[in-house]
Amino acid sequence: MVRRRAARLDVGGVQIGHAEAGGGSTGVSVALFDGGAPAVVDVRGGASATYDLASLSLDATFGRRWAIFFSGGSLFGLDAAAGIRDQILESGGGRSVFHNPHRIAPVSGAALFDLPGGKTPIPDYRALGREAARTARSDSVEIGKVGAGAGALVGKYRGRPAAMPGGLGWASRPLGRGGHLGALVVVNAVGAVRDPASGRWVAGPADQVAASCRRKRRGGLPPPVSARRSP
Repeated sequence: MVRRRAARLDVGGVQIGHAEAGGGSTGVSVALFDGGAPAVVDVRGGASATYDLASLSLDATFGRRWAIFFSGGSLFGLDAAAGIRDQILESGGGRSVFHNPHRIAPVSGAALFDLPGGKTPIPDYRALGREAARTARSDSVEIGKVGAGAGALVGKYRGRPAAMPGGLGWASRPLGRGGHLGALVVVNAVGAVRDPASGRWVAGPADQVAASCRRKRRGGLPPPVSARRSP
């Protein structure tokens, strides 16, 4: 079971917030940057659902963002961008460009696939984006089955009923001279997750993970995978 808990947010100039639809089946997570921040992007995979990433290439003119978001809902979830932007502008954020009086607040993001089956209605992701931005905090971040990770699953290659809950995670470390590196991740994988140190399947189809735990108790797991070091 993926527990929902709070982790320390020790990266300055960043606020992180979440919002979930009724029932906690999907949601939005957003990282807000004080005054906007330089941003670049690296897109992998052949079926990405993203919002306004082209201008984040290294040679782009507007490589700054007021927020980066993750959302459930596949392409529907990209509507969260409008709600996040609304909240930033109403809170006094954004800036004018080219001597135009209208302020803008560029945001970018990506959506994961957690669409419900049947005729379940699609949530209002614009409203979820606004709520996630409104409740963003700078002292702690909730992790687990929360925000964009609310509907995430792992091990879907055997079908959704056999999959285990995924979720949202956060990690950070100091870099020296007062700097910190932070990583906000949502895991919603078709495949399974294996611990490279022990060889144990830690997340994936429930029967596969259970079998891995039984083999561990019997001492039948493969040997650990050694970490490779760059020359």
